[in-house]
Formats: sequence, C-alpha cells, structure tokens
Amino acid sequence: MNFSEIYSTLNSKSIKIDENIKLLFDPRFINNCRKYSIAQRMRKKSLSLLLNNNLKINIDPVNSFYSFLGSDNSNVIEYLNFDFSSLFKKTKLDKSLKGLESNSITNIGSEILSMCEENHFDYFSIILHGSQSDGQSTRFSDVDVSIFIKNKLINSEKELREAYFQIEALNKKIAFFDPVSHHKVFINLESDLDCYPESFMPISALEKGSSSKNHEITIKGIREDLDLKIESFFNILRIMIDLQSQDKINNLFFLKQLISSYFMLIILEFEIIFGTYLDKKNIFENKIHKYKSKKEIDLFNSASLIRSDWAELQMSNIGVSEEFIKNIMVDSINMSVNIQKNEILNEISEKYLI
Repeated sequence: MNFSEIYSTLNSKSIKIDENIKLLFDPRFINNCRKYSIAQRMRKKSLSLLLNNNLKINIDPVNSFYSFLGSDNSNVIEYLNFDFSSLFKKTKLDKSLKGLESNSITNIGSEILSMCEENHFDYFSIILHGSQSDGQSTRFSDVDVSIFIKNKLINSEKELREAYFQIEALNKKIAFFDPVSHHKVFINLESDLDCYPESFMPISALEKGSSSKNHEITIKGIREDLDLKIESFFNILRIMIDLQSQDKINNLFFLKQLISSYFMLIILEFEIIFGTYLDKKNIFENKIHKYKSKKEIDLFNSASLIRSDWAELQMSNIGVSEEFIKNIMVDSINMSVNIQKNEILNEISEKYLI
C-alpha cells in the first residue's frame, strides 16, 4: 500500500499517516508476529475467491500466500490446513457457540438455518447474526451470516468443490432475501478458531447469533490484532476516497458502499481507541454518544436515516448533497487522526516492528 497516494480531492488534502503505520506494510521492517498476521489475513480474504462460479480452483491466492512466506508450495489442501496456532501469543478461551437458538429469529433467518440442516450442509458450521437473529430487523436489514469451513474434512479437490457448492447455494438463498446486500456470507476456517483475531468478526456478535442445531463452533483462543484493525481502517478510507472521486455518489450502490464504509470506520475507531470489541448495535446505540461531538452524532444520525430507507430510494433520484458527502469524508479523515495517538503508535512499534 502506497500511503502517499491517499489524497482526497473533495477535501483538497492528503491523509497524514504516521511512519510507524507505514512500516506495517513494509516487509523489511515487520517482525514475525506481523508477518504471520498478514498471512492469516491473506488466507481469510482469499476464501471467497478460491473457487469461481464454475467451481474451478483459483490457485493464485495459494501461490501468493506461500510466496509471501518464502515457500514454493502450491497445494490448495495444505493451504487450507496451514496451522497458525503455534505462531502467535494467544489467550485461551474455549468459548462454545454450539446450538445457540433465539426466540427472536426472523422467518428469513429460520429459512436459512433450516436450509443448511435439511440439505446436510456439513462442510461448514453456520452462525446467523445481527438483526435477523436478535429480533431488531426491518425490511431493509441485511442478512449477516458467518460460516466456518471444517477444513479438516476437506482432503481432496473434489471435497473442496462440494464444500463451495454448499456455500454458493447458501449465497443464492441470501441474495433472494437481500438483493441489494453489500456482502455474501463471511467465510472463515475452523482451524483459525485456535488463534482467532476478532477483527475477522467480534465474538460478541457471534455469541448473540443463532446457529443450526447440528453445528458446533468453539473458539479455543484469541490473539492480538491491532495491526489488522489499523490496516482495515486505512483500506476502507482509501475505498471511500476513491468512491467520492468518481462522482457517482447519487448511484444507490455507490452511496450504500460509502455509508456502510463510514459506519465501519466508526466501529474500527472505537475498537482501536478503546482496545475492545463490541457488537455494532452496542457501539452505535450506547458508546459513540459518550465520546463523539454533537456535530459528529448528527452526521451519523443523518447517515442512519438514509441507510434505513434503502428500499424506498429510486435508482435515478437519490438527491444526496455534496455537502453531506464532504462531511462524511471530513469526519472519516478526523477519525484517521484519532487512531494515531502516541500510545497506539507506540503499541504498533512494540508489537509488530523490528
């Protein structure tokens, strides 16, 4: 990542990035903790791209992963089963999410979980979380589903294709209910639960979810992942700056991506500054009012109103002002300053740099 290129034309300013953060992305200056953290994140991000729509294996992420680690291995099964558990300092947890059920689960949520049970989708465990599980959904709500591939059951490319056939069937079911969704299922590997970085998905969000009765998920250990939170923050900020520079903000899909990204930055800012993970609802309803200004809260509330009206918006007539977009970007850039406090920068240097 070349941070020198992060420039907001709308706000006519470059984004200031501390040298310690820049060094997180330079292989010459990172320690093994950061190296393996990058590798684990690389593999997690590649899971949605590992097979194409024709279930043909994409070997490129496998090669990139092993090349980064200094190996010429290209075996996709070994790639899925690469064990990170001994490579991180971690906190033992042993938190079981087996058989979680919710009386508040929506009909949509019930259909999705029943589909997995009735069709014996046994290559992964599933958790439905968010508003479709906690009874807070509206007809505008996303469908949030995390799955954990049972990689130890996959010993051949044939079994890998069968697993992804099940995942694609699940994605099609979700798309039926959530056609304007900005994401498919969140794909994870069961083996990563031995050294789980909560930046993949906060445990507090998962444990409030609902899972199929025959699916068991146990998080055995968690690891420190400040570097991944920092990395995600600036990656999302770059995406937002690219979006606003394309002058397509009155397009519903661009607008949704911008506002969803803005919400994600708020979550990441909270997690980085306070060093803790909470579910999105808790952060938005109970936490941000305690440390953000009235102007920032008013902007958040305006964005929330737009988000609640997705289904009512017409593709050709959204009518969002440039001033609103500029305020979103100003607040996002201010958040990038907030996460670069001295204590955070010192922690980055101590944990991830040589």
